Amino acid sequence: MSDSQQVNSQVNPHELPATILHRADSGGDGRTVEIRIMPWGQVANTPQGRESWERGAFAGVDPTTVTIESQRHGGTLVGRGETLEEREDAAYLTSRISRTPAGDELLTLIDDGVVTQASVSFKPTKTARRDGVLVRQAAELWRVAIVERGVFAGAGVLAVRSQEGSGMVDVVSTGDPMEPLGAASNDADVLIRSALQPIVGRLDKIDDRFVKLAAQAAVPAADARPESWETTSLGDLLLRAIGEPHERNEGDRPSDYARAIADAYRTLHDRALLDQITTDNPGLMPPAHLTDAVGIVSAARPTIEAFGGARSLPASGMEIDWPALVPLAGRAIAVQATEKTEVVSRIVKFSRETEAILTYAGASDISIQLIRRSSPSYRELYARVMLAEYARVTDDAFTDALVAGGTGSVDYDGSTDTTGALLRAALFTASVAIQRATGSPASVAVLSEDLYIKAGSLGVDPDAGPMNASAVSSARNLSISISGLTITLGNVDMAAATGIISNRQAAGWYEDGPFTLEANDAARLGVNVAYWGLGAGVVLIPDGVVLLTNEP
Repeated sequence: MSDSQQVNSQVNPHELPATILHRADSGGDGRTVEIRIMPWGQVANTPQGRESWERGAFAGVDPTTVTIESQRHGGTLVGRGETLEEREDAAYLTSRISRTPAGDELLTLIDDGVVTQASVSFKPTKTARRDGVLVRQAAELWRVAIVERGVFAGAGVLAVRSQEGSGMVDVVSTGDPMEPLGAASNDADVLIRSALQPIVGRLDKIDDRFVKLAAQAAVPAADARPESWETTSLGDLLLRAIGEPHERNEGDRPSDYARAIADAYRTLHDRALLDQITTDNPGLMPPAHLTDAVGIVSAARPTIEAFGGARSLPASGMEIDWPALVPLAGRAIAVQATEKTEVVSRIVKFSRETEAILTYAGASDISIQLIRRSSPSYRELYARVMLAEYARVTDDAFTDALVAGGTGSVDYDGSTDTTGALLRAALFTASVAIQRATGSPASVAVLSEDLYIKAGSLGVDPDAGPMNASAVSSARNLSISISGLTITLGNVDMAAATGIISNRQAAGWYEDGPFTLEANDAARLGVNVAYWGLGAGVVLIPDGVVLLTNEP
């Protein structure tokens, strides 16, 4: 875990003297405060493991760049550092408090003992690991806040946490150590007991008030009670009352006076720990809003990409024309019978084939309010949807053109093909037919979803070599290779039991687009947005497109 990552508070069992040691009279005006920053060599438990600080961690810090905050981080700036000294036990910062109303207020609070502790903000820059302990060796000291109390009492370094976005780390140091509540069996116990320490301290200070309260409530005088219920303070009584029943056995129970006091403390305890929950604060709980829209499927065009991707349309016109050889009546070349005899002569002619160029488009009138106020951007998501739809529709149009224009056909009975031998035979037969029609073997095999799953789940023929295996497949990236031929999963609209075997000489998708077209609709405060393109699926050599049928 990096130093700039956020971590949760974690208890450290070390105890330290007060963070603010004394106020020195620099120049006789009493505005200099000396602060104990960080003890050396003491190990703290944190979520990323045990941590400690090494002497010299603040060696490169310019104390004059360290600012002092009043009562909290983010509070009023009231001064800056003057000197930073690394002593045997810890680092000490001498700071100058400015002559401002906030500075005067802070000095008064220090004099009255209201604020006696400090919270230090820093950014670790060098950390080592020794025997499972993260040793902080260098850090940039940024700010020191003089505060009322740390997060937990009775500990040295109590918490390390990162301020989001700044990379700063706050370390909260305690004031005077308090008597520990006892050994903790785990971190949860430590947290609970440490959280109770301030309550116990406060209760100890108001013993007299509760004694008077008990007297005013006409609580009977205390009777003799067993030694086990003797207490040194009302705080101790509270802990006993929480952890013990009122009557453990005959002759060993608290007095009515003790029970009354304990009940009063229970009431105070309950009132101090009232539940604060999110449902009671709807105004502070905005809905969690994800910015990644779901349901927009990737704009892939598997069939078009298998044939080499979209090809450019001619510069003009709304149809594609190309010459196609009319089949010869016989061989146009033959052996001459004898010298000076007539050689063979055949009519060689070409027909004109044509395919219409179609327009694929869609549009909406989007309000200006929706464009400017939506988050995430409706305009961006609308573009993603329209481009995904354009890809799906054009790929399906090309698939339909191949099925309609292909004249080659190979039957494949998948219901009896358990080893993949029949599928290999069908692909090989189709490749031979394509070689005859185009001069090159098959390089494209697009299968509908049902045939594709069948191909991926076929067993391997033990007698076939690696290049002639029934199916070398991977579910992780949906790749299948059969007899050296890469198998492509057709688009979602491809009809079941459909397979197209071909190469790039036999067919292609010709396209100009997609484009976007916009026009402001001032009268209705909207923007007309259209996505469109021109395309045509062309089967140049019909016999070079072989359809694989799956008829039982």
